[in-house]
Amino acid sequence: MVRYYDPAGRLKSGGTFKKKPDAEKRQTEIEASLHEGTYRNPQDAKATLEEMAEKWLSTRTDIKRSTWWKYRSLLDNHVLPRWGDLPLSAIHAEDIAVWVAELQKPREEGGANLGASQTRRAHGVLSMVLGWCVPRRIPHNPAKGVPLPKPSEEEHVYLDYAQVEALADAAASLRTKYGQVAATAHVNRALIVLLAYTGLRWNEAAALRVGRVDLAGRRIRVVTAFAEVNGELIEQTPKSGKSRTVPVPPSLVGE
Repeated sequence: MVRYYDPAGRLKSGGTFKKKPDAEKRQTEIEASLHEGTYRNPQDAKATLEEMAEKWLSTRTDIKRSTWWKYRSLLDNHVLPRWGDLPLSAIHAEDIAVWVAELQKPREEGGANLGASQTRRAHGVLSMVLGWCVPRRIPHNPAKGVPLPKPSEEEHVYLDYAQVEALADAAASLRTKYGQVAATAHVNRALIVLLAYTGLRWNEAAALRVGRVDLAGRRIRVVTAFAEVNGELIEQTPKSGKSRTVPVPPSLVGE
C-alpha cells in the first residue's frame, strides 16, 4: 500500500499493489511530482465540467457585462448540455472534435446549425474553462489544438460620397405613412454623416454626450457605448475597452 502526504499535509493513499516493485515505482512517481510541483490529486479531476464552468464564470470580473452574458449564453445553450455532467478526466480531444462538427450540422440532422464564428465562440468558452483547470485538475487542455471551422469572409459594401449624401438627405426628409415628418428626421442626416465620416460605431454614436463633442477643436471623445445585456440596454466602455478621441472633418462642424 502506497501512502504519502499531499502538499496540504493530508495523508493520502496512492493505491494498493500486489508486488512491492510496482508500489515503489508508484511511490517514486508521486514523490517526484510533489518535488517538481506537478502533483495533482486524482480526486480533483472528478469534478464535473459544469461545476468548474460555474466557478470559472464567477471569477470573470475582468470582462464587460455584455461579454459575461455572451459566455453565459454559450455555456447554457451549447457547452453544458453536452459536457456539463462529465468529469474533467472524461473529456477528450477527439470527442470535442466530434462536438465541434455537430454544432455546424443542420437541426434536422441533430446539429445546432451554427455558423463558423458562433461555433468557434462555443469552443472558445469550453477551452477557457478547461484551460482554467490546468494544471491543478488536469495535465493539459484537451480542447487546445482541435480543428475549427474557418470564419467565412464577408463581402463588405462601402458607400461612396454621393451615396452617403443621398442616404442622409433621404433620411432627413423621412415621412410617416400619413405624410407627417418622422420624429427622428431632424437628426437623421447629422447622425448618418457622423457615422460615415468619423468611423464611430453605431453604439458609440448612440451613447454620445454633448459635453464630449468639441466643435471648436473638431474632436469627439468616445468614452462609452451602448450594449444589450439580458434584454436591457446598458452603457459600458467601447469595444476596445479604452476611450479614444476621434477627429471631425471641417465639413461636419456645420451639421
